[in-house]
Amino acid sequence: MKAHLEAALFSVRETHRALLAIDKGLVEAHHLALAANYGVAMETITLYRAVSEGEFQQLMRTGKFEVVPSSLEGKFFAESAEDAAQWGEMLEGASNYRIVEVEFPTSVAKSLLRWEKLDGIGPARYGELHQLQNAVVRLLR
Repeated sequence: MKAHLEAALFSVRETHRALLAIDKGLVEAHHLALAANYGVAMETITLYRAVSEGEFQQLMRTGKFEVVPSSLEGKFFAESAEDAAQWGEMLEGASNYRIVEVEFPTSVAKSLLRWEKLDGIGPARYGELHQLQNAVVRLLR
């Protein structure tokens, strides 16, 4: 019985290690394949988002944006990495965020709600989760 429990515990630890070592390249390649639209190149627009460590881990694990408790049903994006960093500083605090680069088909990016200067920082867009499904997410910094 003890050997059986030790083997099960070992299996759980190995699974946990595997989850922590998710291959970002694999997730990115999968999303680039989706963005290729079955081999037909399409125009894209790149936006940026400051994310907490928790949201970053979730993005790397699933490759998709998700709703977290006490949040909106969508996500805000900056049009520059510098503006995303300003929002990261404001919302998460210095060094408590990461910047992800998010590539959208141009038609999707143009359909997102847009502000010329949100929070006095710069241009921003907002998309509902259903609009973000085919986004390609990569860690910028």
